[in-house]
Amino acid sequence: ARLPARAAFVGILLLATLSSFEFSPDGANVAARFARAMHPHISASDAIDALRNLALFAGWGVVWMATCGPARTARQLLLAILSGAGISLAVEGAQLFSATRNASFIDVLTNTIGTAIGAFGFVLWYIGSPASGEVPA
Repeated sequence: ARLPARAAFVGILLLATLSSFEFSPDGANVAARFARAMHPHISASDAIDALRNLALFAGWGVVWMATCGPARTARQLLLAILSGAGISLAVEGAQLFSATRNASFIDVLTNTIGTAIGAFGFVLWYIGSPASGEVPA
């Protein structure tokens, strides 16, 4: 059940982050998008975007930890966070080739933080759960 659940959630992440993707591989445009991604202009709408990113990727952290088996170790927490960061980097990298999507290093940060919140939140919930039986290492 681990792989199908994770694959399904990656599909959700891709749908949410790459919708209305319009492929535009022109090198000059990609370079300009990369420069914009590294120096974003922050506005009020970015706060809403950040909250959406946190919530979306918190789901990834929960799914990862819920499917890693009974031992919810520090290693699994690290893998959850690294996989969330990796998915985010891949999505933001793909968005560099889109005329309709905006890549941003801030999105990578909020997505990774969201993953950590979800993963740690799941572990805290699991520890407090009467059905846990044991405390994760």
